[in-house]
Amino acid sequence: MKRLVIPVLFAIVIGCQTTPPEPEIPTPPAVPITDAAPPFRLEDVPPPDMSSLAGRRICIDPGHGGRWPGAVAPSNRLRESDVNLHVALALRELLRAAGAEVVLTRESDTALDANRLSQDLSSRPERASRMNAEAFISIHHNAHIVEGSDKNDLEVYYKLGDAGPSLDLAQCMMREMALRVRQDPDPKRLLPGNYKVLREARVPAVLMETSYMTQARNAAFMATRYGVEKEAAGLASGLAAYFALDPPAVLSHNLVEYAGGRTQALVYTLGGGLPLDRDTFELRVDGHLVDGIPVENGNTVTWYLGRILDNGARNIAFFARNAKGASLSSETTVTVSRAPAFITVHQYPEAPVRASGIEYLFEVYVTDRFGLPVADGTPVTVNGNLLTVPTVSGTARCYFLEDTLPAQLTIRAGEIAERVTPRFGNETYRTVRLHDVQTSQPVAGVTAFSEGQILGTSNSEGWLPIPAQTRNLSVRRNGFDDITVALNGGHAVVGLIPTAGGTLHGKTVMLDAACGGSNAGATGPTGMRASDAALDVVRRVANRLRDRGAHVVLAREDDNDPPALERVRLSDAAGAGVHVVVAFGTDSATARMVDQRGLLTGKNVQFAAHYPGSTGGERLAQTVADALGGLPVTTSVTYTLQQTACPAVWVQPQSIEDARAEHLLLQPETRRTLAEALAGAIEGYFRAGSGE
Repeated sequence: MKRLVIPVLFAIVIGCQTTPPEPEIPTPPAVPITDAAPPFRLEDVPPPDMSSLAGRRICIDPGHGGRWPGAVAPSNRLRESDVNLHVALALRELLRAAGAEVVLTRESDTALDANRLSQDLSSRPERASRMNAEAFISIHHNAHIVEGSDKNDLEVYYKLGDAGPSLDLAQCMMREMALRVRQDPDPKRLLPGNYKVLREARVPAVLMETSYMTQARNAAFMATRYGVEKEAAGLASGLAAYFALDPPAVLSHNLVEYAGGRTQALVYTLGGGLPLDRDTFELRVDGHLVDGIPVENGNTVTWYLGRILDNGARNIAFFARNAKGASLSSETTVTVSRAPAFITVHQYPEAPVRASGIEYLFEVYVTDRFGLPVADGTPVTVNGNLLTVPTVSGTARCYFLEDTLPAQLTIRAGEIAERVTPRFGNETYRTVRLHDVQTSQPVAGVTAFSEGQILGTSNSEGWLPIPAQTRNLSVRRNGFDDITVALNGGHAVVGLIPTAGGTLHGKTVMLDAACGGSNAGATGPTGMRASDAALDVVRRVANRLRDRGAHVVLAREDDNDPPALERVRLSDAAGAGVHVVVAFGTDSATARMVDQRGLLTGKNVQFAAHYPGSTGGERLAQTVADALGGLPVTTSVTYTLQQTACPAVWVQPQSIEDARAEHLLLQPETRRTLAEALAGAIEGYFRAGSGE
């Protein structure tokens, strides 16, 4: 097998196949839950007070099912999907006996979608939303990839980004489950989770990995009715503890205006019997903390805002805690749409040319009574029904062909109108229109040069004005080939050729240089830090991908070490299509996450790792491995690979602890070659089809 030991040219896998169908998974036969004596018994503890569950709406999700059985115990072939279901059914009976309303996402060994795993997973939190649940619990049982493992931790994941009610719920579930079923709770096993069932849940949500199927003694325990019922009792206790906090909730919210709209307030109507702790109040508008004045009156909280909100959809987040410490976390969208009050018209005679002739452009800028741009989509009409254009950032662009341009224009927005007399002719400038030759769509953000001088940048319609005397025009934009054209006079249409066929256009790539800051990851014999080498290569990859039209986000821009949680959060916020971690020798804790196939022997450890069960991650890892000369493809359970919403790979092309590898990595040419190979692999992955 060829490895990267010297700078060489790498083969890049660029296929043309379509996204493969979901693979058929051989399903082992079900192992029945028996009434036999368990291999051990648990210490009896006082039963919990279940009264807090009366009237509560709870959605229970038995993970897996049907063609996706989950983990299978090596010792007795017990299927995770069966255990999850039996525990969920027992839990339902306990909750209903306490007066709760309970819905299960499945009640038998079936998949919610037999063909698409992604849809199967999405259907689960959807059921919680349909019943307006107050809590969503996804029941799972873990597995350890090392054969004969005795690992049996309790792990609880709460919805990433919700350090309010979901975290409260997770803390209660871990404490009660540890007390009644497992060992002492381990705070390190209480983790933010980005699993699809959590990410798409609109209610407080947790995913329980209550034990490990791969431990033989525990597999035998969970094959008994005693084990199932004890685990269900622990889950019920956690839910009772959570609802005993009397978690507050937002029943409704409303934006209210005073003094003719010059003062605004947000009014929240709350549910929950306990008063809120005023010192914990936070209100954010579009992510920014509001220094407003909250006023409490019974079950309402009114926030008087210090400024007028901009028109459009505004993200409003309200956070507080009650007297018992239970969280209220409400994130909503408020649409602000004040009426148009002013119209300003800018004319651009002899605007871009199309095949049908010269056009004339009128830019119409519409604002409200405070001089703020009106909400996007506000209709602007010209001469009644002649033309209607919606605003974007307060601006509507209206085009007319030369032979259809009326002598008089009446431009109207709402109740406001402006009369315009078109002007003709302008000898000081000409116009250029830039478009994608593949799609014929206009291209914005193209920078134009002439004689070394920047002339401007094309707008969203792909046009820009240039001096009339311009004879040679050079244009440049990431994702398109540079081009220089000769202008013979008049207007021009310039076609841009997408770089690499446009494969990366519209794609977002997350590049993650491992370690950083005080965490060097590893250090070479002469002192080169793995974190520095990773950042250098990642920056080079980013430059190449941006040149080919991709949007690239870096997990870190300099020598710092963001926690894995922040790296995942940034990846999701960017809407990344792939997440690529680059390392050159990791710390021992991370290295132990790589599977047991002997890859950690010796100093020059090389691999491309994906999360087990991710088909998209496996394809990405294989593509990267092939591009780097045939690295071993393995699996890893690192948090980053586990929790990203998109396919992810952890690639280590070289291990800096090895003297020869460090010597090569010290050479810029090696890092350039690596960067080109990685960029090509990512492009090849998207070219082949990026579906999970």
